[in-house]
Amino acid sequence: MMQRLVNISTFSGDLDRFEQNRENMEIFLNKHSLDGFELLQYEPWESHMIPGTMIKGVHMRYYPTWIDFWKGNKKKLLKQFKSEENIRIHYGGENRDHMVSYYKKEIENAEKTGAQYLVFHVSHVEVEHCFNHKFTYTDMDVVECTIELLNEIFHGYEGRLTLLLENLWWPGLTLKDTKIVEKLMSEIKYSNKGFMLDTAHLMNTNPYLQTEEEGVAYILKTIENLGPFKDYIQGIHLNSSLSGSYVLDQLQKSSHDNFSIDYSDFEKIFYHICNIDQHKPFLNVGINKVIDIIKPKYLVYEFITRSLEEMNRYISQQNEVLLGNA
Repeated sequence: MMQRLVNISTFSGDLDRFEQNRENMEIFLNKHSLDGFELLQYEPWESHMIPGTMIKGVHMRYYPTWIDFWKGNKKKLLKQFKSEENIRIHYGGENRDHMVSYYKKEIENAEKTGAQYLVFHVSHVEVEHCFNHKFTYTDMDVVECTIELLNEIFHGYEGRLTLLLENLWWPGLTLKDTKIVEKLMSEIKYSNKGFMLDTAHLMNTNPYLQTEEEGVAYILKTIENLGPFKDYIQGIHLNSSLSGSYVLDQLQKSSHDNFSIDYSDFEKIFYHICNIDQHKPFLNVGINKVIDIIKPKYLVYEFITRSLEEMNRYISQQNEVLLGNA
């Protein structure tokens, strides 16, 4: 039976909306006919923050730029981060062993919540390439490193959590190449695995989409092209993004050889990513066709909202499309 969830984090701004109160969270979930939360952990989870009974999934940390750290390419890292201290601050350590240890600890913490699944982004992008798309690595490069990483993380793990790999629009898993999908499912040694289809991320791979109706057709065609591999999709991050005109404009502005930006310009980068990945409700009823075909175990409303009021409104709008009521 499908579970209907919404995203939340341990960030104080999210928790303060509910006054960090269990009853307020229960009222909120019941009001919207939701079964629980998918949790992103900015801070280690503790039961007083969000009761474990409400947590159904945990979104693992995403390092957008990580392959050079994984490979130990200090020269490329210094070019991107400017100093060894910045590298240590960004990754929390000095080598790949730290990254593996961090993720193992994150899985251990997820087990404590009682969650049923983990979400992991399969992607790599450098800051400049977010703007100009002059990518260093191919989809296959990213996937091969991801397989290495995940096989180390899950080596010896005998827990019950399902690993769901999420698509993005940067190099890695976009769900548009069946060879990539097959490779991930065949070479990741952890058996309890599948995919989390993010509808907006898939839409972001096509900057020429103008309407959600076109977005639905594009998503359905992508699923059809997956053939039998579509059965590995166990969850859907449901949201909408029609940012193509913005993306094409930014590509034109950043295509010149002198374009440069680095991690110190955080506000510009954050603004750029939020303009691409809009995390809005999917308001075209055609999205029901996608859900009917996939029949996911987990349907996650994944929105970015500025207040509890806006969060309530977005969920009500999404429910109206899917359930026929506000």
